[in-house]
Amino acid sequence: MRDIQKITNGYREKAKKTDLDAVMFIAGLDDTLRELKHGRVIRTAGRLIGAAAGSSRVIVSPKRIMAALKKKDAITPDAIRQGSILVSGVGSLYREWEGFCTICDIIPPQVCALSAGAVTEKPVVRDGEICIRKILPVTICVDHRAMDFSHLVPFVKRIKEVLADREALESMI
Repeated sequence: MRDIQKITNGYREKAKKTDLDAVMFIAGLDDTLRELKHGRVIRTAGRLIGAAAGSSRVIVSPKRIMAALKKKDAITPDAIRQGSILVSGVGSLYREWEGFCTICDIIPPQVCALSAGAVTEKPVVRDGEICIRKILPVTICVDHRAMDFSHLVPFVKRIKEVLADREALESMI
């Protein structure tokens, strides 16, 4: 646990020395160009419109981009492109937790944070009938400067498949 804390603190220190807007811009631009190369024009157009007009748009000058690329002991665009994910299991520590979890601190080079609450029994509708099911609340936070949620759709679908397959879950224990 201390090693994890040491690594996390190291990234926090690197983040302080990093122009994160510039580094995220570089990583996002690289991803956008890759999407275009693969013919995903509609998805890319939506991303570009959102980047230009959205509330989280970031304007980065070429001078800032060049400075970010030259900076030593800072987080690199390559580290961001690797797309590491923070996973937190709040529900495993506090099983009586009935709410959703929120993680506001995505520590670069992470571009996504996933937090799982505690499994609780809730009434749900299945096949038109109300029944009691075990529900696991999951919250996903994404840094849109580096990636779109569309990149996470296959990951989210797979998590849903795994969580819905009781036998697969029990075989992991």
